[in-house]
Amino acid sequence: MPRRAAGNHLVFRGSELVLVSEARGRRLHIGATVDDAAISACIAPLEHLLNRSTSRSDRIEIETINGQPAPKSEYLPALRGVFDVLIDHRLVTLRRRFS
Repeated sequence: MPRRAAGNHLVFRGSELVLVSEARGRRLHIGATVDDAAISACIAPLEHLLNRSTSRSDRIEIETINGQPAPKSEYLPALRGVFDVLIDHRLVTLRRRFS
């Protein structure tokens, strides 16, 4: 479990911890597998960090996913399914997707 701090968030599916977001999303730990049928539902709560009423930012900048550099993560296709995703050499940036 991450330390209790502002900017850290936990997502559970039943009693299973499926997502830990630390430092406002800079570090993600995804417990669901890439091929999990509900992976989109597991990462969708990150949208809360982009909610204008609770956040000053219109993006989430991810440095690591499961301890690895975010731009090389196997979870990028799942993130693209929920967010607009920009990738550079050191960060993955998520933005709210508008229809």
